[in-house]
Amino acid sequence: MLQATLCKANPNPELLRASTIPAELRQGVDAVIRLNKRSVEYHSPGRATIEVTRIITILNSNGLEHADFNLFYDSFRNYSNINGTIYDADGNRIRRLRSRDIDDRPASDGVSLIQDNRVKTFSLNHNEFPYTLEVSYRQNVTGFLNLTQWIPISSLRTSLEIGQLTVTLPASREIDFRMGNISDQFPFEEVNGNNRVLQWAVSNFPAVRTEPYGSRFIEYFPHVLITADEFSMDRRNGSMRSWDDFGKWMGQLWEGRNILPNDLKAYVDSVVEKHDNQKDIIAELYQYLQSNTRYVSIQLGIGGYQTETAMATIRNGYGDCKALTNYLYAMLQHAGIEAYPALIFSGNERIPFDPDFVHNQFNHAILFAVTDEGEEIWIESTSTNFPIGYIGESNANRMAVLFSTEFGRVVQTPQTNAADNVRGRLLEITLSSNGSATAHMQFEYRGSYHENIRFLERTLPGVRRREIQNQLPLRNYSLNNIDIISEEYQPISRLTAEMELNSIATIAGGRIFITPNLISRDIAQYAANPNRTQDVHIRRAYTESDLVTVHIPTGYRVEVIPEPTELTIDHGHYRMFVTVADDGKSFTYHREMVEERATLHAHRFENYRHFRHEAVRLDGAQVVLARIP
Repeated sequence: MLQATLCKANPNPELLRASTIPAELRQGVDAVIRLNKRSVEYHSPGRATIEVTRIITILNSNGLEHADFNLFYDSFRNYSNINGTIYDADGNRIRRLRSRDIDDRPASDGVSLIQDNRVKTFSLNHNEFPYTLEVSYRQNVTGFLNLTQWIPISSLRTSLEIGQLTVTLPASREIDFRMGNISDQFPFEEVNGNNRVLQWAVSNFPAVRTEPYGSRFIEYFPHVLITADEFSMDRRNGSMRSWDDFGKWMGQLWEGRNILPNDLKAYVDSVVEKHDNQKDIIAELYQYLQSNTRYVSIQLGIGGYQTETAMATIRNGYGDCKALTNYLYAMLQHAGIEAYPALIFSGNERIPFDPDFVHNQFNHAILFAVTDEGEEIWIESTSTNFPIGYIGESNANRMAVLFSTEFGRVVQTPQTNAADNVRGRLLEITLSSNGSATAHMQFEYRGSYHENIRFLERTLPGVRRREIQNQLPLRNYSLNNIDIISEEYQPISRLTAEMELNSIATIAGGRIFITPNLISRDIAQYAANPNRTQDVHIRRAYTESDLVTVHIPTGYRVEVIPEPTELTIDHGHYRMFVTVADDGKSFTYHREMVEERATLHAHRFENYRHFRHEAVRLDGAQVVLARIP
C-alpha cells in the first residue's frame, strides 16, 4: 500500500545533513523543515490512522521552538510509536528520545473547568547549531468530524524543503477538500486494489514574510483541509455531504436537552404576559440569563459538540457557550419565540469561510431569534453585560450555521460598518500660562468601541481608573470623578471624568505651543514595499470623532493654526481643522477618521500607507499662542 510505504521508508540521509539545505531556503530563517510527511488512512466513518514524520534542521537558538512537541489527545484520539532522534550538522546520530522523556499530563487551556483532553509533551533540544531532529508517531482516531487538516509549515522565519500528504480510503468512500498555496496539479490519484490513494506535495517553499494588513494565517502557508462524506463520533453517525446534513446531526445531538423545570416555565409565562412584543420578552429573558449564570468552558468527549441539558445548567448556575445558548433557547421556545442555535468561528484570526465546502471550522455557539414581527436578533449567551442584539466584534461580520433536527443553513451574522463602531470624544480644556491644564472629558463609545467601557462600568473604581489611564496616551495627569453609564438596550457607553494635566504645552519666547490632539493620535508607520505581494485587508470599520476645545490663558491670543486638511481614500477619509471663537478666548480642534472594511490590491498599499502616514503627521499639528503686547 502506498500509504504504508511513504510512512515506513527510512528518511533520505541527505535530509539529515545541514549542508544539503538549498541556499534559497536558508536565507533569513531560523529553521528549515526538511520533511513534513503525513499519511492518513480512512478506514470507516469515525475511524482513521494517521502517521507523521517530521525532519527539522534548527539553525540557531531562535529556532528552538521547533524542538518542543505537544501531542494533544482525548477520548477520540491517542498516540503510539512515538520516536525522536537528534543528529549533528553532518547527520550523525547524537541521541534518541526515551519513553521517560515524554510527559503525559492534562491539557489545561486556562479556560475550561472540566475537560478530558491530555497532552504528551517532549523536547529534542541541543546546544550546538545547526542540528537536525527527526520525529515520527502514529495517531489512532476513533471519532472525527473533519478527516484531517495538513499545514506542513506554520511558522515565520521557517522554510519548507519537502511536504507530503497521502490519504488512502476505500474506493466506495468520498472525501472533499480545499487547498491553498499548492500547485493545481494536485492531488495525484491512483487506485490500489480496493483503495483510492490521493497525494499532495510541496517543495522548496521559502519562509513567509508578513506584510501589514496582509493575509490571515492560513492563507500564508500551504494547507489542505479534508472532510469525509460520512463521519462518526461516539457512535453517532453523520454526513458532511451538505450543511443541511451537518446541521441535522448537530440538532439531533441537542434534541431533548431543552427541558425546563416547572418553576422556570412559570417565570417565562409571567414575562410573556407582561410584554406586548416579543423583542421585550427576549430582552428580559436574556437579562435573566445574564444575571443567573456565568460562563465556564466544559469539554468532555462528545460534549465538545453536544450541549449540557438546560436542567443541569440551571442547577449548576454555569455552563459553556453551548449550555448557555441552549438554556436561553429553551426559554424562548417555551415563550413561543422562533429561535435556533448557531455555530460560528469566534475570534480575530478568522478562517476564510467557503459555503460550498462543508466542514467543521467552528469554536463557538450563539443564538439566533426571529420575532413574530420578523425582526432578527442575534444573542451572545456567554456575555453578562452585552445588550440584547449585540454579539460583539469577535462574532460579527462572518458566516454561521443555524441548526435544528430539521435543517442546517448557512447565514450571515450582523454586518457592521463605520457608522456602527464609533468613538466620539469631547474634551474641554482650560490651559494655564505655565502649560498645565484642567479638562472635562465627555466620551461616547458605540459598537466595538463600547465593549471594554461597558465592562469597566462593573469593575472596582481602582481597576476602572487604571484601565482608562492605560487607554489615554498622556503623561503626568490624574483622573477624578469618573462615571460610566451604558444604555440598557443599545451598544452605547458614555464616560465622563475630570482631568488635571501637569504639562500639555511648550513655552518659549513669549509663545505657547500646544498640540490639541492629545488623545487620538494615529501611530501607524509602515515601510515602503514596492514588491508587496499580498492584498491589503482593512478588517475593521470604525469612526473616530474628536472635538477638543481649549480655553487659552488670559493675556494670550491665537497666532497660528494648522491649515484645514482632508485626506480621502476609496474606503474612508481623514479630516482636521481648527476654528477660533469669535471672542478669541478659545479655539476648537476638529478631527474625524473613518475607515470601512475593504480589500485593496497589493499595488495600492503605497497609497494607503501614504494616507496613514499623512494622518500621523497631521495629528501632530500645533496651535501657537502669542502673548498680547
